[in-house]
Amino acid sequence: MTSDTVTPPVAPARHRTAPAVGSVTGLNRFFEDACDSTPHAVALEIGAQRLSYAELDARANQVAHRLRRLGIGPDSRVGLLLPRSAEMYASLLGVCKAGAAFVPVDPAAPADRVTFILQDAGADALLTASARTADAVRAMPPRTCAVIEADSGPGTSRRCPPHVRTKGRGKWRTRWPT
Repeated sequence: MTSDTVTPPVAPARHRTAPAVGSVTGLNRFFEDACDSTPHAVALEIGAQRLSYAELDARANQVAHRLRRLGIGPDSRVGLLLPRSAEMYASLLGVCKAGAAFVPVDPAAPADRVTFILQDAGADALLTASARTADAVRAMPPRTCAVIEADSGPGTSRRCPPHVRTKGRGKWRTRWPT
């Protein structure tokens, strides 16, 4: 309840405009804007490892290309069974750039929990660390799902073009994948 003498705070102009229905901006678009404005700034620091926006963007683009070659795109779901690492962040952004939804899975979860999460989400692919590949394959639901090693190093991802831009690709969907 407000009185006539008390004026409620006014949100800054950037917060006052309601977005149009159907115009959702993806996480990767915000990230790409940061890449464009400060490509050499530190985007990620985990332990002694530091990546600039440009370096993280290149890694994310490699992941996106790998996923697209597998047919992963809008309405697809990709499990992320990765420890907190540069690969996890690059994979998360790469999934978004491919147009898919990411399904985070705790690497410490028991195999039956991983199976349930992937099956319940209807995951089309699973990005995992090479050390977890055998566990990931055992945990896979009966429905076939591609298992991709996010930290596979000089594999097919190195041959991918270093860029996948989503600007100008249209509006993001506002419904949940079915």
